[in-house]
Amino acid sequence: TWDVFNDLKSKGLFFDVVLTSKDGVSYPAHRIILCTCGDYFRSLFSGRWRSSNDSEIRMPSVSSGVLSHILDFAYKREVNLSSLDDAKELLVVCDHLGMVEAAQLCKTYVIKHLDCYNCIELWNFARKYNCFSLAESCVCYVTKNIIEVALYKSFVELSVDDVMTILNDDSLNIRKENFEFYLCVRWVRHKEHERLEQLDNLLRCVRLGTMGLDCLERRVLKHRYIIKQQPSRYFVEHVIDGLKRHNRVDDVQSPTYVTERPRHPQSLILVVGGWSNESPTRSSEVYQPRMKRWIPASRLIVLQKPRAYHAVVYMGGWVYVIGGFDGETTFNSCERFNVVSGGWEERCGMKHRRCYVGVAMLGGEIYAVGGKGGEQEGDRLKSAEKYHPVLNVWIQLPDMLERRSDAGACSVGRLVFVAGGFTGFQCVSSVEYFDTVSHQWSRVAPMQVPRSGLSVVAYKGSLVVLGGFDGRDRLNSVEVYDVINSRWDVMTSMMTKRSNFCACIMDGSIVVMGGFNSPSTCDVVEYFDDADDEWRHLAPMTVSRSALSCCVI
Repeated sequence: TWDVFNDLKSKGLFFDVVLTSKDGVSYPAHRIILCTCGDYFRSLFSGRWRSSNDSEIRMPSVSSGVLSHILDFAYKREVNLSSLDDAKELLVVCDHLGMVEAAQLCKTYVIKHLDCYNCIELWNFARKYNCFSLAESCVCYVTKNIIEVALYKSFVELSVDDVMTILNDDSLNIRKENFEFYLCVRWVRHKEHERLEQLDNLLRCVRLGTMGLDCLERRVLKHRYIIKQQPSRYFVEHVIDGLKRHNRVDDVQSPTYVTERPRHPQSLILVVGGWSNESPTRSSEVYQPRMKRWIPASRLIVLQKPRAYHAVVYMGGWVYVIGGFDGETTFNSCERFNVVSGGWEERCGMKHRRCYVGVAMLGGEIYAVGGKGGEQEGDRLKSAEKYHPVLNVWIQLPDMLERRSDAGACSVGRLVFVAGGFTGFQCVSSVEYFDTVSHQWSRVAPMQVPRSGLSVVAYKGSLVVLGGFDGRDRLNSVEVYDVINSRWDVMTSMMTKRSNFCACIMDGSIVVMGGFNSPSTCDVVEYFDDADDEWRHLAPMTVSRSALSCCVI
């Protein structure tokens, strides 16, 4: 239908009205088509206004550029915007004319072009013109990207109420709670003499109770603003006393007031399956970083079958569970769990049965390499395949250069690396990669020691290999491969020796979980503190397990 209307316009047929902009540009149009756009034109041409029958309608507040966009929408139901200024001007006019659909197209354009520089300006614009949904989107952008947004001058020019709105948001995306305090300091410093008295109001929005006593006493309480402002100092001391009285350091189990309530996490670690109590398990658990504890995930995800030596990846709202072993059978299955709806789906199975499988993600596809395909020790695989989730198909890839199970796999750039593993007869130190452009496998320099049951992650553009078993002992050593310079180096060793564990990157830090540390499985979790170049403990998992797999949601 819109093609027909646009054809009438392009051929200049049956025009019955002319719209004239404030700068004197006239556009012929059809009344009936304009009436489909919004309330203003329907009321205008209904006969209730004195100008309803006029052949020319003057629009003194509408520029020719905006009027042209309005007619494009009227005849084609599309708006071709070229800048944020165009979108803002058109949005204001469309909202005034009751053109709801066109206004929504403008809002969508603005939201798509939000960035750390313009988000606060657009938040102010949206509130000025009562575009509440756009204002909400702007606030969401600010809270999600607060670390970058706070670097711009627009942040320190916000009102105290706006800063409090940001600090009160449970979704504020910060890795460490003490950053909230420094947000307050940065805002106050911009106009210190005027704003210092507002510090007390801001602090009541900060989750001081989740910072930990050490940070509160050494950094916050001794800051010159806190020392100078008596109400602020009394409030911080009150929070410290409350934490000491409840014997809580930095983990608030049952928040009773806003300063202790953890914010919503931007990411979670999901651990699925593994070997526990001498058999594979169906159980799963989630690490909530803001609460600093593990929560059994029986309400979120429970495997359909007990499974160990499998792989788990998260992509596009789905948790994929690939391959594995239930104590009797080695699987070639690929199942996925929707984290929103809570339902399982059976997907196309791999071409080979694989436990001890290595898995990596790259370019929206899942790569599965090596593993053990049968009951014999020599049944180690050198085959590789990749899964296309849209087509729901596994595609065979060229074989690796070496058979291996218990290897670590991850992607760096366009390359899929596979490190270490077990051939069925020995642990190996070899490393190879698959080039997704040339579709060829190539070797790189081997690791310093053989490793089977290791974990591999991509960290700051390098390949990091952790732990494993060298054929005699469990390892806690860590090596780093510089992909650009083709060179191995060592990294600070983990605190716990372990093999058949899992590792991931969360909030920019390497986190390792569980595994076998002889003579038993373990629940130990640690992360690498890059600033201090050392490993630190996190809360232990609720279940000791090895041969587990994890992903970050």
